[in-house]
Amino acid sequence: MQYKGFVFSDEFERGKKSGHFSIEFGSITFYVDEHTLYMPIDDQTQMKLSGASDRLVFITHPDCPDVTFCFSDKSVLSNPTLKQFPAFSQQLIQIKKKKWAWRSVILSILVLLVLGIGLTVVCYDMIINKAAQSVPFEYEQKIGDYLFESLTQDKVIINDEPLLSQIINITQPLLDVVKRESPEYTFDFYIIKDESINAFALPGGQIVIHSGLLLKASHPDQIAGVLGHEIAHVTCRHHLRSLLKKAGLLVAISVLTDGGSSLATIIEGAGVLVFLQNSRAFEREADDQGLYYLNEANINPQGLIDFFKLLEKEYGDTHGEMDFLSTHPATDDRIEVLQKKIANFRKQNQFIKLDLDLPKFQMELQSALNALPQTKEQK
Repeated sequence: MQYKGFVFSDEFERGKKSGHFSIEFGSITFYVDEHTLYMPIDDQTQMKLSGASDRLVFITHPDCPDVTFCFSDKSVLSNPTLKQFPAFSQQLIQIKKKKWAWRSVILSILVLLVLGIGLTVVCYDMIINKAAQSVPFEYEQKIGDYLFESLTQDKVIINDEPLLSQIINITQPLLDVVKRESPEYTFDFYIIKDESINAFALPGGQIVIHSGLLLKASHPDQIAGVLGHEIAHVTCRHHLRSLLKKAGLLVAISVLTDGGSSLATIIEGAGVLVFLQNSRAFEREADDQGLYYLNEANINPQGLIDFFKLLEKEYGDTHGEMDFLSTHPATDDRIEVLQKKIANFRKQNQFIKLDLDLPKFQMELQSALNALPQTKEQK
């Protein structure tokens, strides 16, 4: 059987020549053109692997000090003639051990990489949460102020203290619960002129309520349910966590180590919607935490379910007209999950009745809206 390869020898120009080898009992013969070279096979013959990925087999012998045979075909290692020599057999065993040792090392590295990736995935949310928690609350408020200016610059804010005081009045039981557990948070409520049934929260505690939501609500518990949900977005720091998830793990680790000072650069390149488009997981977490606040405040959590039913009636199951609700879980699913959770809460006769004359409030809000200057489009 012949094998391809080449020979390193001073006999050849440039010291190298490619050709064919044959192996017979007692010798290896190299053929190329008019040249023929022999190398004995005995206990002094040495063999080793080299080259990229050990793909070349080198054979030398002391009797041929200036000659090295190089096989580019590793099948030579299985040659039965070579295996008959004890010295060769031992060298083949060592070569195989080396090969398996390297495979074991590579396999170990791959296993560690897989474990490392798996551990990173498992710990990813924990790192994101820790990074968000490391951001000082004062800085979170500054982010909220900046976003509030951006989001409301083309909106009409209803600056009516009696209306706002009524909103704060029905929300106060929720705020008392939050104050016990997260005393660093303060909340400011705003009503904007917008017909959509919507509300959103900003980092630090600004809660913006659309007039359409307040006018379409059928009872105060619906409004309180929505506000409990939005308050939960703030206390769970979903805005920062959403930003950090989009920025990536390395950024989150950087924020974790520098206490949030690197966030300024990230925020400059982030769109406002990054802070509003909560993931489905965050929406479910806000549902759960919001239910907890409502229950602790003795406010009927059924109001939150009734709000989702109102959304479903007005917009269907997709909420396509609502910017930040476009990522909310499907309404039917949320209602089903919420109803199961509420089944374990207090009985209805233990909930307080919120002090809000809703029809009167809605009439006053509509009057405030009618008193606003008309835009060119309305004229």
